[in-house]
Amino acid sequence: MSKHLNQVEHNKAFLCHQCAHFGDSYFDWKVICCFYVAYHAVMGLATHRGIDIGKTHIDISKNINPDVDGAKMRVSRHCWKNYRDLRTSSESARYNGFSTLNDHEDQNKENLHYAFIQMNEVLKYCNSKGLNVKPLSPKDSIDLIGRTG
Repeated sequence: MSKHLNQVEHNKAFLCHQCAHFGDSYFDWKVICCFYVAYHAVMGLATHRGIDIGKTHIDISKNINPDVDGAKMRVSRHCWKNYRDLRTSSESARYNGFSTLNDHEDQNKENLHYAFIQMNEVLKYCNSKGLNVKPLSPKDSIDLIGRTG
C-alpha cells in the first residue's frame, strides 16, 4: 500500500509544482497528473483491502465499476463517475489529435478545472474508506486553478 500512497503524494506535489511554475501551459500534463493521483489512490485502497483489481486501466475500471457484475471492489457511483471521467480526460490529453497546440491547450485548460474536482472526489472517497489520503483543500485547489490561467 505504501508505494501507492507515496505515489499519490509524489503526484500531488508534482501537480502543485506544475501549476506554480507553468501556470499558462502544460495543461495536458496537469490533467494527466490529476488522473494518476486518483489512480494510485484507488490502487492504494485496493491494496489496503487486500483486493487485486488488476494492472491495466481496463481491468481496474471493470473491477471498480458499481454496475459490473463480478466487480471485485465496487466503489460508489459518485466515485466511479469521477474516476471514469478523469480517466477519459487524461486519455484525451494523451492520445487525441489536435489541429493546433492552442486548441489542444484550450481543451485541456477547460478540462483541468473538472480534473481537480474529480481527483479530489476520488481522494475523498478513498479517505472515507480508511485510506490515509487527503484531497487538496478548497483554498489550495482554487489557488492552483487560478495559477493556470
